[in-house]
Amino acid sequence: MKAAAAVLASVLCAPPAHARLGAESLLEDFRRASPAEKPLLALALGARGKPKAVPELSQALAGWEGDPVLAAAAARALGQLGPTAEEPLLRVWRETSADERAGALRAEVVRALGRAGGPRGAVTVREGVVDRDPVVAAASLETVGRLKDAGALDAVLLQCASPNPRLARAAMEAVGALRDPRAEPALRAALTAEREPLAAAYALRRLGRFDGAETLEKAAAGPTGEDSLEAARYLLMLGKSSGFRVLTRALEEGSGAQEQAAATLLGSCGDARAAVPLARALGSAYLPLRLAAARALGELGGDRARYELAQRGKDPDPGVRAAVRESRARLGDYEAP
Repeated sequence: MKAAAAVLASVLCAPPAHARLGAESLLEDFRRASPAEKPLLALALGARGKPKAVPELSQALAGWEGDPVLAAAAARALGQLGPTAEEPLLRVWRETSADERAGALRAEVVRALGRAGGPRGAVTVREGVVDRDPVVAAASLETVGRLKDAGALDAVLLQCASPNPRLARAAMEAVGALRDPRAEPALRAALTAEREPLAAAYALRRLGRFDGAETLEKAAAGPTGEDSLEAARYLLMLGKSSGFRVLTRALEEGSGAQEQAAATLLGSCGDARAAVPLARALGSAYLPLRLAAARALGELGGDRARYELAQRGKDPDPGVRAAVRESRARLGDYEAP
């Protein structure tokens, strides 16, 4: 047992493949790669965090009309390279402002601007909160919450009353991250009207109101379904182990749709413990669950997730193998086909 643990520890502590190859080799591979491989290499370059890749990635982003998949990967990568990558992201944001086809790309760009950390990017993220495209607005709200940008509070509060459930939920989550007591009346109103009550309860708990946690605990303890899983995710985001138990049980004992939903929620929870049940799900006989688990591990990140993904490159299903390769690239570990 000790020997096995030592082997696992050595693998987890070892630098990923891209680190051993070096940034120059990865960048050279990107230049020579086929169109199918370029998005994966772009993701790996971003995770590697080397500014030498900015010119190549900027060019890939600028060609968004010809290859939107590569452009989205390049946007994500540029966001991981710091303020020096802000200008090409802003340029594409301006170019696509009137293009209804570009919603998914603009959402990726606004997330990237938040990660890049430049001053103009923060202003653009605030503008995105009230974008007419709900996909872009939701991404902007998520980014505001991650940045804890108190200057966006007024726009965020407007979206708390949105008739679009996704926007209202994202706005309340952002309010929870901002922890501004001025938001409490809006959250109370949403809770009373049962308009996204779980998101409102989460935000209230982040404001220090204990009745928010009580609402979530009650929902999580109910029959396994969409509400109980969502409540469990919020509890886990609040550091409550009860949320982890509910999601893990659904992942291992739920129906097909519940298993997939639990995998997705565990991937987005930010808790490193989630790597263990997700790794077990990668070995499931149920194909959709393996797909969900592979994507969730890429979203979760961390050494354990990277290790588990590296062990699953030989899955019998080509879709799972592709999902594993993409998740590994998101974590900076590009694997050649």
